[in-house]
Amino acid sequence: MKKFRIFFNPIESREKWLNRMGDKGYKLNSISGMGTVYEFVETDCKYEYKAQYIGYMSNDERLEYESFLKDANYDFWNLQINLGQVSIGRVKFRPYARGTGRFATSSGMINREILIVEKLAADGEFKLFTDVESSISDLKMRRRTYIYLLSMIIFFAAFGMFFNNQKPIFKWTWKSYEGIYSPIMISMIILLAAIYAIYFIVMLSYEIKNLKESPYQ
Repeated sequence: MKKFRIFFNPIESREKWLNRMGDKGYKLNSISGMGTVYEFVETDCKYEYKAQYIGYMSNDERLEYESFLKDANYDFWNLQINLGQVSIGRVKFRPYARGTGRFATSSGMINREILIVEKLAADGEFKLFTDVESSISDLKMRRRTYIYLLSMIIFFAAFGMFFNNQKPIFKWTWKSYEGIYSPIMISMIILLAAIYAIYFIVMLSYEIKNLKESPYQ
């Protein structure tokens, strides 16, 4: 059975949906279509899933982490997110990542920003992070990605507002409509992208705050 899905929240929403499919007796078989087409097979066993953002890792860190998952008998799939990246040929610059992870290549981290991990429910508790500090660190790295995205949005909006000599944003009107590339349409896209980034910055900050106040911290 194949299902098509697009997720506003690429981590938590995807994870919840996959676990609902697992509860119904379906096991993930493959993912295609740039992470939008999911193929499942029916099974008598129950499977659980975790979605994790790993776009901040270097390629060596990713390989080491995936080796750990293999040793733990987890199955996993790589997905792409392509959020906040600057491409130069087949190399992508990711200033929000750490160390050598700032430069992703086609043979490394490109199109491998999200990891879907699968485990048989009968094998016991499913935790990717062994302590609260690791969970907080993961959330902070995800938040950095959205902060970078918002910074880029603000930069381009400021450019359009003050430095576009032909037609700054504050002079755009509906009369300047020129199809899907009209200034009004572009400004709406910029606004929606900003709201998207701010939503995740706030949500992740809230989760970090809750973990810091956790009695287990």
